[in-house]
Amino acid sequence: MTQKGSGRKVKLNWRQINILKSILTSPNLEIEDICRNFNISKRTAYREIAAINGFLVDYNLKIKNKAKNLTIEGNITDIEKLKLDITGYKSSIDSKERRKLILSELLQIKEPVKLEYFSRKFNVTPPTISYDLKELEKWLNNHGLTLIAKPGFGVFVSGSENSFRKAIATFLYENYDTSDLVDFLRTGHFRKDMLLNLIDYDIVTKIEKAILRLEKEIDYDIVESSYVGLIVHLALAVKRLKNGESIEMGEENLRQLKKTEEYNLARKLVEYLEEELGLIIPEDEIGYVTVHLMGAKYRASAGGYSCEEVEGIAQDMIQKAEEVFGIDFSKDKVLEEGLKTHLTPALYRLKTGLDIRNPIIKDIKSRYPSLFEKTDKICDVLREKLGVEVPEDEVGYVAMHFGAALERMKNDARKYNIVVVCASGIGTSRMLLSKLKKFPQMNIVDVISSLKLKGIKDREDIDLIVSTIPLNIEDKKVVVVNPLLLKEDVENLKKALNTDFIVEYEAKETKEGNWEQKVLHLAYFGKRILQLCDAVVFTSVEGKNSEEIIDELLGALQNRKLINKNQLIKVKKRLLDRESLGRIVLPNKGFVIYHCTANNIKFPLLAIGRVIGEIRMKNLAEGYEKIKTAFLMLAPQEDTESIEVLGALSASFIENDMFVEALNSASSEEAAKQKVKEALLKKYYEEIKRTI
Repeated sequence: MTQKGSGRKVKLNWRQINILKSILTSPNLEIEDICRNFNISKRTAYREIAAINGFLVDYNLKIKNKAKNLTIEGNITDIEKLKLDITGYKSSIDSKERRKLILSELLQIKEPVKLEYFSRKFNVTPPTISYDLKELEKWLNNHGLTLIAKPGFGVFVSGSENSFRKAIATFLYENYDTSDLVDFLRTGHFRKDMLLNLIDYDIVTKIEKAILRLEKEIDYDIVESSYVGLIVHLALAVKRLKNGESIEMGEENLRQLKKTEEYNLARKLVEYLEEELGLIIPEDEIGYVTVHLMGAKYRASAGGYSCEEVEGIAQDMIQKAEEVFGIDFSKDKVLEEGLKTHLTPALYRLKTGLDIRNPIIKDIKSRYPSLFEKTDKICDVLREKLGVEVPEDEVGYVAMHFGAALERMKNDARKYNIVVVCASGIGTSRMLLSKLKKFPQMNIVDVISSLKLKGIKDREDIDLIVSTIPLNIEDKKVVVVNPLLLKEDVENLKKALNTDFIVEYEAKETKEGNWEQKVLHLAYFGKRILQLCDAVVFTSVEGKNSEEIIDELLGALQNRKLINKNQLIKVKKRLLDRESLGRIVLPNKGFVIYHCTANNIKFPLLAIGRVIGEIRMKNLAEGYEKIKTAFLMLAPQEDTESIEVLGALSASFIENDMFVEALNSASSEEAAKQKVKEALLKKYYEEIKRTI
C-alpha cells in the first residue's frame, strides 16, 4: 500500500499488521495485551506502534495510549476507510520470509497450533501453509527436531531441550550476520526488522552486567569471537527457563563438569544472573553454562587435552599444511603459537558440539576459495584426532592463521625476473603463465616467441628463462618445462633459483601503471574478442594425420573468405615446418590445438574441426590421446592483443573442463561460437579486473 499524500512508501510487516488489526477490533486493548499476544517486550511493542503510526499519517489517524487503553484517534470516516483497506492488505514478505517467521514461532510455542492460525496471520491459503511446513520439516529434522502434525489437533515441534537450544541458535545465525547480532546487543533492535522475539533485549543487558561482574571480580577473559555466542546461548537459556523449559545434563556429565575450574565460575555467574533476573536457576543449567564458558575462555582447558597434546595437534596440522601447500612452515613460530592459542578452546568446542560463528566466513570463501579449500584438507587432522566433523566457520578461523603465514612468507620473499618462451607465444606460453602466476616470487617481465630471442642475451635484468622448447643460449640460465608445469618442473625451477616457492593462494595483480595505456589495451583486447567470435568456423574433418587436418581447417577458413590462397600456403608451411612445436595435445581433453602467428593476416582466427574417425596423438604427458576435436588458432604476428586473446582461449581449455566438453559435443557452428564467446567474455571480465 502506497501513501499518496506524503509520497512515501510505508510497508507494514506481518506483526505490525496484526497489532493494528487487534487495536481496530478490540476497544479495551492494553499494551500488556500486545506484549502477551505477540510475545514481545514493552520496548518492542512501543517501537512497533511508532512504526504503525508512520503508516497511519496519510489516514490522518494516530494510535494513542489513553487510560491504559490503546485507541485510534481521528475522524470516523478515516477509521472506516482504514478498516476497509487493511482487510485486504498484504505485508511485503515473500514465501522465504514467511517460512522463517513460521519456524521462529514453531520453535517457541508450547501448544499445538492449527494451520488456519498461520493462514490468517499471513493471509495465505491453508494448502500454502501446509507446503511451507513440508519445507520446514527438512530443516527441523537436520537439527534433531521433529514436526508433529495431527488433523484436528494442530502442529508442533518435538525434541530434546538441547536440540531446541542449538536449533534456535543456528536459526539466529542463519538469518543474521554477527554484525547484526552485535548491533542488537548494543542498541536492542535488528537492522533487518523481522522475526524473531527469540532474544529479549532486557535479558541480554542483564546477562552482560553479570558477565562484566565475573570478568572484573575474577579476572576472567572471554575470547572476543566467542562473546556474542555466549550471550546468545545464555539469553536463549534464560528465555526457555522463563517458559518452563530446562535442560538435563545427565548425572555423569554433571559430575565431570563439577571437576573443572569453569564449573565454579559458572556457579558464580549463575548467582549474578539470579540476582539480575530475579530467577531461580537449576543445577543442570549451571552445567550448561559451564560448557559454554569452557568454549569461550582464552585459557580454558582444551576438553581434556594436555598442553603437550595441543602442541602435537598444532604440529601435525602444520606438517599436513606443508604437504598441501608444498611449503616449509617449520620456521614460522608465530604460526605455531597462534594455532596453539586458537586450538585450546576450539578443541573443547568441537568435542562438545558447541557452535562457533565466524563473522567473515563468507568473505573468506569468496575471496580466498583456494586457501579455504586447502585449509579444509588440513582440518582433516582435527577430524581424525577428535572423530568429529569440523564446521566451515572453524575451517575459516584456521585458514586465517595459514593465510597470515603465507602473507608473511610472501613479503619476505625475493622476486625473480622471468622471461617465458614458447614456439609462437600463443598457446603453450599462456598455459604456462596460468601456472606460473601462482608463484609470487616470479616476476614475469616478458613473454616471447622463440623467433625473437636475438636480444635476450644482452638483457641484464633476467634471472631465468622458462621455456616450453629447448633453447641454445649460453649466457642465460634456462629451464625447459612442460606447459602444464608438472611437479618435477616446479622442483627444477626451485633448484635453478635456489628457493622454496610460496604458492599464491589467490593471485593478486598489480594495478599501477599508465591509465591511457590500460584503457587502450582493454579496448583492443575487447575488439579482438569480437573479431574472433565473428571469425569462428566449425566444420567436420576426416584427415588421418596433422597435415591432412591442417589442410581441411585452412580450407574451411578459405571457403569463408577469411584467408586467401596465398595466405593459406604461407600459414600451412609455417605450421608444418614447426608442427611439433605448434601443436598441443592436453591429457584427457580429447582435442589437439594447432597454433601460430603469421604476418599476413589482420585479426585472430579460429577453426574448429569435429574429427571423424579414429585418430590418436601423443599428449603433453607422453601418453596417447583419442582426438575428438581439432582447433586451429591464428594470430597476426605483431598484434599483442590478438595473441593474448588466443592465449586466453588456450587457458580456458586448461581451466574449464565443461568448456572443453561443450566444444567436443557441439553440433553446430552457432553452438560452438556461443561457447567460445562465453569463455572469452569471462576472460575479458577477468582482464578488466586485472588491469583497472
